[in-house]
Amino acid sequence: MSYLFDINLVVDLIQTIASIAVIVDAIETIVERHQYSSRGIYNFEILRTYKKWMMNRWIDPVYKVLFDYPNYIILVSVQLVFAILLISHLYRNLSLLFIVVILLVHLLKHLRNQYGLDGADQLQVIIFASLVAFYATSDPLIQKFSIFFLCFQSMLSYFIAGLAKVVSPAWREGTAIAGIINTESFGNRVLAQILINKPLLSKMICWWIILFEFVSPFFIFTGIHGTLIFMLSGIVFHLSIAIIMRLNSFFWTFVATYPALLYFAAEFHNFISTFFL
Repeated sequence: MSYLFDINLVVDLIQTIASIAVIVDAIETIVERHQYSSRGIYNFEILRTYKKWMMNRWIDPVYKVLFDYPNYIILVSVQLVFAILLISHLYRNLSLLFIVVILLVHLLKHLRNQYGLDGADQLQVIIFASLVAFYATSDPLIQKFSIFFLCFQSMLSYFIAGLAKVVSPAWREGTAIAGIINTESFGNRVLAQILINKPLLSKMICWWIILFEFVSPFFIFTGIHGTLIFMLSGIVFHLSIAIIMRLNSFFWTFVATYPALLYFAAEFHNFISTFFL
């Protein structure tokens, strides 16, 4: 399994899967573009009122160029094109440029849309920031630690999510998942009703999620096989979320960090093995 130590292959997998997440997000935004117009729920003239400094008249022209409709949709379309180019490998020597543009547009999207952001949005920023750090230097040590940084950020995101659920009575009692799925935004009424009628099943699912997020990320310290078990569980977990709750980019965003987890597991195993030779 020497390919696990090929950092360039790892980076290629990360940026390819993460770019798919960007493409999915961009397509969803373009399809729902009317929501960003003056009559939509993401009308920037309303969203900007949440921060006083965003009402500053001196920077108002900049905001209008970037965030008004349809300019914002054009900005997202540019990100979509650059993500496709990054996947295509047609211009490998411009990979850093593509990644920087994707990252900048992500940051601008966060500035414009403070509401409705989730863990996938934040993790995408971390992924592309790590890729910028990788491509911006030729120092092998810095490149390696940029991937390690992404690995630990991924582990931390799972651990914190699990910790939040452990201290939540609703998750411990098993009612949380049924409540979430029964909402209008992330709902599946049929499945929600099944879980409400079968509280034991609901509790089992809640505790499976808690244990997966809270404990299993540490499997990467047990070796490659333990990491593969975590990755398989994660794929099932995020695919279920994508199907049931329609959070499509969650799957691609979190899975994009898995090559970094596997790379660290291989490097850690190799490091530990040197003490037992």
